[in-house]
Parts: sequence; structure tokens; C-alpha cells
Amino acid sequence: MKNIFFILIILLTVSCSKDERNCSSCHIVVYQLNYPYYLTELEEFCDEELLINQNNGFYISDTIFNDYYNNPLPSPISPGDTLYYHCGDSHSH
Repeated sequence: MKNIFFILIILLTVSCSKDERNCSSCHIVVYQLNYPYYLTELEEFCDEELLINQNNGFYISDTIFNDYYNNPLPSPISPGDTLYYHCGDSHSH
């Protein structure tokens, strides 16, 4: 059992190495009435895909009435709006 745990730790350390790829966990958040509403679960993007998603945002094609956890939004998000992924610890886009 110790060996499996040790191997798992090594694999996690190697997979999270900053030398190999530039990856970040991202999600779409909107702030309404000074409260964050998460619209997506965390997704990991790397390298070029990370840059594209951070810079171009996510185009909304359907009206969104609820957040990811099915809580109602104070104001629905309309089709045609562009939302941006918040990535990493700073959540900057």
C-alpha cells in the first residue's frame, strides 16, 4: 500500500511539472449583485488552448438562467454575450 501511495505522489509531481506545459484550471464566473456565480466546473487548459480561451472568451448561444449549481441568476445571461474564463489563482482573464 505504501508503494502505491509513493508512486501516486511521484506521478502527481511529474504531471504538475511547470517545465513541460503551461496549464491552468479555469472556469467561467459572472458577478451579479457583488456575488460570484460559477457557470462551469473547473477545466484545465494548457499552452495554446489556454491562451485562446483566456483571450477570446466563451460565446453564449442560449439564455442562461441558472449557475453551474442550479442556483438562479439575478439577471439571465443573453445569447450573444461573451463571457471570459478565469484561470489560475488570480482569476484574471
